[in-house]
Amino acid sequence: MVNVNNAIVYPDGTIKKFTCSKDNKLGSGGYGTVIMCEDGTKVLKTSDLPLSREVSFMEKTKDKMANSWTRMYPVIVYPKVVSTKTKQIAMDFMQYTLSEPPMAKRELVSVAQELVRQLDHFHVETEFTHNDIKPENIGMNKRNATTEIKFIDLGSSIHKDEQMDPKIGTTLMYTSPLENLNEHENRKKADRWALGCTIFEIVCKSQSPNINELDHKLFYASHLKNPLVSIRLIMNMTSCNLRYILGLSDTYDDRKYDFEQYLQPKRATFKSNPCGTIIYDLMVPAFE
Repeated sequence: MVNVNNAIVYPDGTIKKFTCSKDNKLGSGGYGTVIMCEDGTKVLKTSDLPLSREVSFMEKTKDKMANSWTRMYPVIVYPKVVSTKTKQIAMDFMQYTLSEPPMAKRELVSVAQELVRQLDHFHVETEFTHNDIKPENIGMNKRNATTEIKFIDLGSSIHKDEQMDPKIGTTLMYTSPLENLNEHENRKKADRWALGCTIFEIVCKSQSPNINELDHKLFYASHLKNPLVSIRLIMNMTSCNLRYILGLSDTYDDRKYDFEQYLQPKRATFKSNPCGTIIYDLMVPAFE
């Protein structure tokens, strides 16, 4: 066992010791390592670098209702108390992410609507933007007939009073065409754009689970050899062509770069899905 001398500090000041097994690792990467805690409801995230953005988010939201994001707690490491240089935090455990098993078609609309509500709640309640929304960063718990959805991986989150950190970058395929992300309202629009791309992806994955994973994504495909093509597609997207791809219109602008070659085929996968209007409403503010 590891971390036998660690404890979670709750917002009310309560301190609770906990243990985690290094053998129960859930994942690792450039962001650090996540392992399961013994009670099955928390995970421990450790990093070689201070988790400054997570700590900032945690401090500013500790008294708020965590309906739409994973609750995070500081970890005390005895005999030393780690504060601004925190390299360990405890978080609510989520059973799945949206990138994992395909969703049943009957669930798609209700989950999409819930995601929109949760993002709105996140923006209003926390006064932060997430800045890296994608299927891998949306956690799910399924208990009996209920599904709980929360935004996870808050290392890119930025408060409304902060400037955009140049080190933060949304994953390419979910990046919006918006340029001035120092404005909080633009960052909110960028979050909504990324959520639109995310819902598009889970719909395609659920309807066509056997096709290449990259073909599920709005701005990428298995036949795109150069990621710069995705950037051009994003920058050249118009509200007219977005409506066409989502099956909401029968007209499109073929003057945009490689629209027919790369984007028009996605219409066949998506056409007539009821989530189209939800996605369009999320993404269209980025064109305004």
